[in-house]
Amino acid sequence: MLVLGAIISFPVALHVLVLANQAPLALALMGIVYLAALAPVFVQAAKRHLPATVGTLALLAALLGLVASQSDKIALLYVPPVAINLWLMILFGASLRRGSTPLISRIARLERGELTPELARYTRRLTLIWTLLFLAMAAESLLLALFAPLALWSWFVNVWNYVFVAALFIGEYFYRRIRFAHYRHASPLALLRMMHGGGWQRIVKPRSDAS
Repeated sequence: MLVLGAIISFPVALHVLVLANQAPLALALMGIVYLAALAPVFVQAAKRHLPATVGTLALLAALLGLVASQSDKIALLYVPPVAINLWLMILFGASLRRGSTPLISRIARLERGELTPELARYTRRLTLIWTLLFLAMAAESLLLALFAPLALWSWFVNVWNYVFVAALFIGEYFYRRIRFAHYRHASPLALLRMMHGGGWQRIVKPRSDAS
C-alpha cells in the first residue's frame, strides 16, 4: 500500500508545485523519484538494448542543450516527461523485434511460467499497445510544452497521463479476466508487488530470448 500511495501522491505533488510556481522544487522531486524508480531498470535495459539506450541518451542530451539555451529555465520541467516516455516506448518497442520476447510476455512468464500460443499472441499485441501509448504521451508532452500554457501541460503530464496508464493497466486486467476466463490471473496490485520486488530487473536483464 505504501508503494501505491507513493505512485498516486507523486504526480499530484508535482502538479501542485508547478501551479505554485515552484519549478526548482518540482525538478528536485522529479530527479529524486525518477532516479530511485528507474535507475535500476535503466541500467539493466542499457545492457540489453545498448543502441536504443544510447539513442535515447543522445536525444535527451539534445533536448537538454536546447532547453539550456533558453532564458526561461522553467522549460527544464518539459524535458523529463518527453525523454522518459520516449525511453519506455523504445524499451517496449525494441522487445517486439524479430528474435526477441515482447516485454509483456516476459511479465506474463513471471506470473504463470511458459505461455500458451494464444497468450503469447495476446501479450505481443499488448506490448504494441503499451508502446503506442508511451509514444502518444511523449508526443502529447512535447506538443503541450511547445503550444500550451504551463498549467494545461501540467494537468496532462502530471495528472491525466497517469490516469491513462492506470486505465490501460486496470482496464486490460478486467478485459483479460473476461477474454481468458479459463486462466488464473494475478490482480493488478499483485503485479505491482512483483515489479517492486525486483521483477523489472528480471524482465530486462540480458539473456537469450526465445520468440
